[in-house]
Amino acid sequence: MTPAMGSHFVMYLAQMEENSTSALPPQDVERFLFVVKGEVVLSGGSQVTKLLVDSFAYLPPNFDHSLKSDVSSTVVIFERRYQRLGSEVPHFIVGSTDNQPLLETPGEVFALRKLLPTALAYDFNIHVSSTLGCSLNSYLILF
Repeated sequence: MTPAMGSHFVMYLAQMEENSTSALPPQDVERFLFVVKGEVVLSGGSQVTKLLVDSFAYLPPNFDHSLKSDVSSTVVIFERRYQRLGSEVPHFIVGSTDNQPLLETPGEVFALRKLLPTALAYDFNIHVSSTLGCSLNSYLILF
């Protein structure tokens, strides 16, 4: 998905080969990463974090970082030109889907988790849905 198709963001699968490194997004673009296969190492600021399957990271606009893969890995990436709302500023976030609380979905057959804070600084959000009782570890990422 791209702005050329009418969307306000870019979404793509980065299929990283062994010993590969990502480039930075354009100026003023925020980035969200979600690991679906393999593992990657995210370096940002003074922090170095290994992201395993079901891990995610939010990178605020103009945040200097690198994403490296020592093994073949697949990462879903969302990028969007940041639009500031209010005086708050977004912060670098790293997490794991399993550590996010379940949202209430009465009567539904899926579990829903919100990955980014509810604050004006974050001008979009990502939810992950998984089917309850399903032995497969499959997710639908909603932007």
